[in-house]
Amino acid sequence: MKNIISAAILLAIVFTAFGDTAERIKKYSGKNAKSLLELYSAKGTSDYIKFILDHSSPNDLAVLTPEYIKKNVDIALKAKEFKYSDVYGDDIFRHFVLPLRISQEPFEDWRERFYKE
Repeated sequence: MKNIISAAILLAIVFTAFGDTAERIKKYSGKNAKSLLELYSAKGTSDYIKFILDHSSPNDLAVLTPEYIKKNVDIALKAKEFKYSDVYGDDIFRHFVLPLRISQEPFEDWRERFYKE
C-alpha cells in the first residue's frame, strides 16, 4: 500500500511539474511563446518537435526558439540515415539522440558539427 501511495504522489508531482505543454509554453516562454505555440499546434508538426516541447523544463522554454528546435530536429533526423541507426528503436532515439542538450549545459550549435564528423 505504501508503494501505491508513493507512486501516486510521484505521478502527481510529475504531472504538476510538466502539465499541459501549451500552458507551460504560455507561462514560461516570454517573447517566444506565440511562435512556440504556433510551432507546437501547427498541422504537420513532427512528433519529435512535440516531444522536445513536452519534455522541456521551464528554464528551457524561457530561451528556446522555434528555429533552434527545428534546426536540431532536422539534423537529428539526418542521423537516423546512418546504417547503424536502425539497431535502436524510436524510444532510444527520442531520449538519447533527439535531446537538445544534456542536463544543464548551455544551448549551443553542436549538432551540425558532430553530424559532419
